[in-house]
Amino acid sequence: MSAVLDQKLKKALELRTDTPVMLEALDSIGEFWESNTLEARRNLRQELEHQNVALARQFISAFAPLEERLEKVGGVVDALEASCGTMATRVSQAEQAMQEFTKRANELTEKRKEVQQHAEEVSAFLSQYSMSDEEVEALLTLPIETPSADGQGIRFFHALGRLREVRDECCRLVGSKHQSAAFELLEVLSQQQEKAYDRVYEWVQQRANAMDGSSGDPFGIMDIDDSAHRVFREALTALRARPGFFRHCQECVASARRTGLVQRFIAALTIGGPGGTPRPIELQAHDPVRYLGDMLAWMHQALASERDFLASLFADDDRAPGALSVTPPSGGGGGVRYSEGEGVEEGDGEGVELLEDSTPRSLSDLLSFVVEGMARPLRVRATGVIEAKLSEGTGTGSLVLSYRLYHLVAFYHFTVVKVLRGRHVDQQNWAAAPKGSFTSLEATLGSCRLLAVEAFSGQLQRYAEQLGRAAPTFPLDLSTSATISEHLKRLTELLQIHTDSFLSDEERRSLAALDPVSGQQSEDVENEGKEVIDVPVKEDECGIEAILATILEPLLTTCRQSAEGRLDAGDTATLMINAAHTMHGAVESFQTAADWSRDLTAEMQTWLGVLVSHEAERLLGECGLTSLLQTMEVMKVHGTASEQPGLDAASVERAMLDFYSTIFALAVPSFERLAPLEVREAARKGVAERIANAHQSVYNLVKDPANKYGDSSFLQHTPEQVRMLLDCVDE
Repeated sequence: MSAVLDQKLKKALELRTDTPVMLEALDSIGEFWESNTLEARRNLRQELEHQNVALARQFISAFAPLEERLEKVGGVVDALEASCGTMATRVSQAEQAMQEFTKRANELTEKRKEVQQHAEEVSAFLSQYSMSDEEVEALLTLPIETPSADGQGIRFFHALGRLREVRDECCRLVGSKHQSAAFELLEVLSQQQEKAYDRVYEWVQQRANAMDGSSGDPFGIMDIDDSAHRVFREALTALRARPGFFRHCQECVASARRTGLVQRFIAALTIGGPGGTPRPIELQAHDPVRYLGDMLAWMHQALASERDFLASLFADDDRAPGALSVTPPSGGGGGVRYSEGEGVEEGDGEGVELLEDSTPRSLSDLLSFVVEGMARPLRVRATGVIEAKLSEGTGTGSLVLSYRLYHLVAFYHFTVVKVLRGRHVDQQNWAAAPKGSFTSLEATLGSCRLLAVEAFSGQLQRYAEQLGRAAPTFPLDLSTSATISEHLKRLTELLQIHTDSFLSDEERRSLAALDPVSGQQSEDVENEGKEVIDVPVKEDECGIEAILATILEPLLTTCRQSAEGRLDAGDTATLMINAAHTMHGAVESFQTAADWSRDLTAEMQTWLGVLVSHEAERLLGECGLTSLLQTMEVMKVHGTASEQPGLDAASVERAMLDFYSTIFALAVPSFERLAPLEVREAARKGVAERIANAHQSVYNLVKDPANKYGDSSFLQHTPEQVRMLLDCVDE
């Protein structure tokens, strides 16, 4: 007890009253401490407890709302706790589900990757071995002319090219382990391909039938750069994979072009161009050269146009670029038969029907087929013109006209052969083609050429006969007669025609080697074995050498005949020199007559020698030296000349004095009747040289001491002086 009290006392004594807590506690007691009495001190504890109780009650009453709220909060917290528990349970469940989901997602992701990879493989496989929907639509549904989205090309042909690539891939796939899929894909692709080729074949057929060239262009030329033409050409290129379709389309195009070409040719002959310009060709029928030339020129331009047009479509068909096949068109003779209506064709077995042979036609075959339609109307008119020349005589201009017609037909014949057989083919090998291998157009032009040869050669022969029968007279001045000048004018026209010809001699010989119609018989059964036009081949008679010989030789002969018995040697020589000079002047400017130019020059020199000899002998006879010279020639001096009869000194002196007295009084002939000035001068010098040589011979004879003439004073002039006086000194 005392220990407890001691502790309490000790604690009370140690208690500090100046601390803030103590001061605050004392202050709080002072609120209800009324007096510091014993009773009050004894009851302080109780009072404090009562105060604590009061404060507690006051606190409880004040805390009641809070308690109520706390209870509510507690309920909320309990509910929240329950919810959290539920959520925790659900989160736990969700975690489990998420784990399962994550696991499943990972599995699906892996599976998705596998599926995607498989899909990519399938997509790559399908893109390589099948067509897309857009491509199938372009092949089977859309119009063929539909352009690509990028404007580069046509969708149909892009899709068709893609189809070929896919088929090639599938064919390679057949050899692998995926044969079943490859065969299924090939079956689908084959169906699509056949439908596509059927579509493009029908499309080409429709447009091919309209390609007759019926446009404003008189030659029916289509613009090969036109977009529609390019699409058509691309369609034909696509059809090359189907030779049967392609050949049939070739023949449709060729048949349409042939029909249109014949119609345009007949229209050009009879109607002319639009509005009458150009005028109908038949209006020129009165002028054979222009009439035939206009027809052949139209034919040639149409041939070139058709060649360019067909080449723009089928140029890849031949063996070599730029070269046409020399193989004859199928069907033998290659001819064209017509009904009674001009220009209406019956065909020749190689028309529009699809033949069993599906080999594509060569460009030369197609071109030959197209242009053969012009053969009959051209042959009827051309042979009519040329046969009219056959029945004519040799009137003025008729011979020249026939020669113009020959060169005209020969040039176009060569040109057509060159186009149809190939400009790069060796001309020497043209004739190697088998008989019957010539097209109707070639045969027509060949027969017209040979008819022109016949017409010209016949007229030339009759012309030569006329020259031989009627010898021309000669003028008094011995100049060239007007008749000879007229003949030479005609010869000059013939030479000019030959010079101006576009056909060289080598090309003309190449044509002569062809002879496509001479002696041939049609092998076509439907022609009933009738002979084609056949005329004797006289191609050489149209050569310039034959013409020159035919005209010049008779002219020279008639000139000689006209002088025989009527003129002396000098006048005959003068006449012949003038005639030869005129002939030489007519032909010297032509290179093809160079040989005759040299021959005529030699002819003039020959007659010049005759003239000089004649005139020199005449002058020497007048001078008195002729007998002396003849004696010198006959005696052939042996020993002393002065002792020989006729050569004695008196005879020689008398002859020389006569020579000196007359030679300078007589003028040397000036040969004024000789037309060429250079020949005149040559003749004068030749005569003077003969006289000077004669004087020198006598002079040397007298001056020779061995001849013992003694006094030679009668030799008044030396040979040099005589030559100077006669003006024949060499400068």
